[in-house]
Amino acid sequence: MVAWGGRTRFGDMAELEGLTDDSPLLPLVTSTIDNCLGSECPFYEECFVVQARQRAQAADLVVVNHHLLLADLALKQEGFGEILPGAQAFVIDEAHQLPELAASFFGEGFGMRQIQELGRDCVAECKQTTGALAVVQAPARMLEQAMRELRAAMEALPPRGTRYRALTLPAVADGFDVLADALATLEDAMAPLATTSPGFDACVARARDLRERLERWRDGDAASDAFAADDADEAAVVEAVAGEGADAALDPARLAAAAAKGGEVYWYELSARGFRCQRTPLDVSAPLRAHRERSHAAWIFTSATLAVGGGFNHVGRKLGLFDPDTLLEPSPFDWPRQALCYLPKNLPEPNTRGFGAAMLEAVRPVLEASSGRAFLLFASHRALREAAEALRGAPWPLFVQGEAPKAELLRRFRESGNGVLLGSATFREGVDVAGDALSVVVIDKLPFAAPDDPVFEARLDAVRRRGGNPFRDEQLPQAVIALKQGVGRLIRTESDRGVLVLCDPRLTGKPYGRVFMDSLPAFGVTRRIEDVQAFFARQ
Repeated sequence: MVAWGGRTRFGDMAELEGLTDDSPLLPLVTSTIDNCLGSECPFYEECFVVQARQRAQAADLVVVNHHLLLADLALKQEGFGEILPGAQAFVIDEAHQLPELAASFFGEGFGMRQIQELGRDCVAECKQTTGALAVVQAPARMLEQAMRELRAAMEALPPRGTRYRALTLPAVADGFDVLADALATLEDAMAPLATTSPGFDACVARARDLRERLERWRDGDAASDAFAADDADEAAVVEAVAGEGADAALDPARLAAAAAKGGEVYWYELSARGFRCQRTPLDVSAPLRAHRERSHAAWIFTSATLAVGGGFNHVGRKLGLFDPDTLLEPSPFDWPRQALCYLPKNLPEPNTRGFGAAMLEAVRPVLEASSGRAFLLFASHRALREAAEALRGAPWPLFVQGEAPKAELLRRFRESGNGVLLGSATFREGVDVAGDALSVVVIDKLPFAAPDDPVFEARLDAVRRRGGNPFRDEQLPQAVIALKQGVGRLIRTESDRGVLVLCDPRLTGKPYGRVFMDSLPAFGVTRRIEDVQAFFARQ
């Protein structure tokens, strides 16, 4: 890593092929928004981020990911400057992802890892100041102990849930109180040291910010949990976001406030060794619209999966677009010639115990006909693990998500020529395997959002309160878009050929199954394995 650091031009950690996303080295060698010293850093002029920003400011065309664009918008909303220059036009590819990502950027959160890194950085900074360790070490240890005890108390909670659910356990509520006190003690201990170095000054500010975030999450507006608002308030919010009514000329700040009135959810999530607490707005259409109007630029939203049933209303509402110009282009691929959709017969309902085994039994003849060369995409990690055990020893190389970094798995899969890759939702998009290496995509279940997602449940409740139908207006369109993303892995060029296997019997057994099928490409559909075998025999 030291050698690479001396020769890299851009400082992108993705250049290091052997470094996994969860490597313990990463926090030791990367700067974050929390610990970056900005212009106070002695290496400011050499910073890769600063250099990238300078290149962007001088460029005619800037290509960034959604995260960087949203970080820039969030900074501008808070009045802290900008990362990216202004532009005359913004082209947002994969725009179906934007509302979900925007919700996290316009929300607020804190996590165990952030607090651990604060304690580590505080102790590390003591090397620069004589006598500082004697002042900082004890509060830092107290902070670490408070986090461990809180995480232990949270073991009694489900993996995800609302703030209300977490704080009903006295041990968890007390744990957050102790953690807040520990952060305050560390902040007070470091306050006299803030003038001794830019690093200590930054640590004091980080401790204060984390403590305030924790207190807002713990003690925030109780109405946000219940989405309390009277009918007049809700009508005003809808009119404001839609640009209608007496308040149609709302300024950006009031539009952002309107979105906040649309509801927020306070929630937590547990990981193997930590936790994260988050406040998420349920509606980001108002701030997104405010930024678009303030930019005085053209905005183009594009994706292969924006349309549901031939229309854009679902995603348009989430983006704050209420009368946009739209264009729905046909696929450049000859789907009837290049692809076949296979719906296996006689599979049990997807929530029954025997579904996984029955699904694999139906898929094996497809893999035999294709000689492997397949993605099997699962709705849950448990189903993925069970499939991995069942397919060990099969005549095709097996690649399982989690057994190697994603990029490494894909490289091995391509090189194998006849591999079978087992993945979860992360392989539904952003994955491009062209050519004969991938000729089958299997999707076990319709990708409805997980029932334990507190943000999604809150959105459904908000739809219900507005008089809408949560399944029709939210769950179904989101699942259609997610399914289309998975289907899109199959045909990547004009010469690709392949079979899509959809194993969920609800596609034919439920009325809403027709919505899914009507939103997919116009390929042939069969329920006969013989047709699949004939398809591959023609290659």
